[in-house]
Amino acid sequence: MGIPTVILGKSTDRRVFDLYNSLSKRYSTLVWDLASSNIAPFLYPNADYWVCPDVRDLIKMIAQNPAIDYVWLPLVEEEIEWLLSSAEIPSNLKFLLPSKSAFLEANDKKKFTQKFENDGLTPRSYSVKDLSANFPAEGVVVKPRIGKGAIGRYYLTSSDQLSAFMDDEVIQERLGEGKHVIGSFILASKGKVLNQYQHRRVRTFPSKGGVSICAETVQYSTVVEATAKIIEQLNWSGLCMLEFLQDQHGNYKAIECNPRIWGSVLLDEFSGNKLVDGYIMLCLGKEIQINQVRPYARISWPFPYELIHIISKPWTVFKFKTELAKATCYVGFTYSSWIRSILFILLNIFSSNKWKTLFKKIVKSS
Repeated sequence: MGIPTVILGKSTDRRVFDLYNSLSKRYSTLVWDLASSNIAPFLYPNADYWVCPDVRDLIKMIAQNPAIDYVWLPLVEEEIEWLLSSAEIPSNLKFLLPSKSAFLEANDKKKFTQKFENDGLTPRSYSVKDLSANFPAEGVVVKPRIGKGAIGRYYLTSSDQLSAFMDDEVIQERLGEGKHVIGSFILASKGKVLNQYQHRRVRTFPSKGGVSICAETVQYSTVVEATAKIIEQLNWSGLCMLEFLQDQHGNYKAIECNPRIWGSVLLDEFSGNKLVDGYIMLCLGKEIQINQVRPYARISWPFPYELIHIISKPWTVFKFKTELAKATCYVGFTYSSWIRSILFILLNIFSSNKWKTLFKKIVKSS
């Protein structure tokens, strides 16, 4: 059917902007919105732009174009669950996803932790009753079963703090600060890891652990091994991200799974690993191509988080050697023109939802 059209998602999603910048030279692309936007055609000048009230209407429009192969990139958990539950998927819509049961196990942090803790692959989980009787000296982490980033996550240091929490939440042993997370990014098929790379957080927002605002590629064999075991037991197909922290014995344990495309997806293209390209090829029934990978690559999120970091610590001086600058990609800027990058920043500045998210992160950091 010729060049496939890759469905990137809603035009306001930062990942969509980065994906468009990195993929649009090789593929046809499609972005969409719930309502018409005057800015979107300027942000994505070569993409098809559709206005769809919801995902069902998007699927109907895809079905009306049977001569085109559409490849769905999994950016939002709710849409993934809908695709896994729907019986009316047109034959020209391609995607690679796990079974619905595997997705629900991975997406639910409590189920995920309890599934693998007996094998030592995830941290120990606790109930409120367990902690009331015996609270660990290192403390515990409490977070929502379904959630994103650092919002809703708390570190508890004594049993006196338990009254505000319920057993329905995830309670894990505390392995360390969230800023020490190793991200393991995976492309898999039927429980087999086909391609994988890792990054280590350099800086986060909030500073004690949250969204990555700077990260660098690494490769730990123990993380590779643990990743393979988890993917095999889930019988996973498609893309996902596992977050690992090291325990006091030096073992890396998966603290959660993100069953979708991750926030630092731009590094996938820049580092040369190109898991997203591999995903597209698999969806089309083609073989994965072997790419030349950079020995070292770094990603930075300059606006607003690196800017906030500089303002909050004006004495901090970033010394970028020429080699490091060449090895760094920048969220919202790399592969984009300056005009489109500035337009995207302005779109975020005037978005009330973006400000609400930023405020929640700032409150969390205080």
